[in-house]
Amino acid sequence: MNLNQLHYFSRLAETQHYTKAAEELDISQPSLSHAISSLEKELGTRLFEKQGRNVVLTKYGAIFQEYVDESLKVLETGVKKVRSLTGQTEGLVELAYIYTLGSEFVPRIVSDFIRTHEELKVRFHFTVGNTSEVIQGIKEERFDIGFCSMAERESGIQFTPVGM
Repeated sequence: MNLNQLHYFSRLAETQHYTKAAEELDISQPSLSHAISSLEKELGTRLFEKQGRNVVLTKYGAIFQEYVDESLKVLETGVKKVRSLTGQTEGLVELAYIYTLGSEFVPRIVSDFIRTHEELKVRFHFTVGNTSEVIQGIKEERFDIGFCSMAERESGIQFTPVGM
């Protein structure tokens, strides 16, 4: 079992379609099929079953998916931590915000950040949601930063007021 197989498994579980998953992974469909087949052989069970033109997780595939997704999340957290500690100057910032901040506030702060940190090669990925979705994404470490309304009694989350 290798890391690529786990990434492939996760993407196929998400898309439930070999061709679409292969396109998103930028690999050939036969390569994806081979990787999943090897993974199933190593685990000794089928992880997917065909359903028309799509595939769905088997009972064992669904159980395995929980562990794969958690493992990939932990690994990504470790990679981010090492990169931040070693001062790498490029990366992706996952930024979430509530809809009302999308027309002026978020574009302004991102522009200001890029302008004042020209030496960094940072890309941004934006997600719009409501306050509870932004907070949940922060807790699950899907977002690096979130802009939302302050919520009372949110343990583990630090709220800092920002000016509009």
